[in-house]
Amino acid sequence: MTALAGSTRFLGERYTRFSTTRLVFAFTVDGVQIDLSALTEDDFAVACRMLDQIDQTMTADERVCHTWVKYLLRAQGRLDDYAAWKLVTYRRFCPEFNWVPIPEKTSA
Repeated sequence: MTALAGSTRFLGERYTRFSTTRLVFAFTVDGVQIDLSALTEDDFAVACRMLDQIDQTMTADERVCHTWVKYLLRAQGRLDDYAAWKLVTYRRFCPEFNWVPIPEKTSA
């Protein structure tokens, strides 16, 4: 937490699985909020397996469609829907994690 203190916002602790949690941080690049989770080593291994499965099995058309829907939701200012949609692929490939949307903060 000390290493991230100056360049991120701490969003809280979220359950990852039944017995583990992750620390969630956010930072902004070019007006887009980036979510960063600090996982346990075991949960990190599960997340890596999930990313490998996504890489191996998601078609190019699925990737384009998923990205296009994210773009449309964000462009329409539907940030809660955008935050939820970002997690659809992760839920599909890693249902054992508790995926919780983290809506972006709107600029006021």
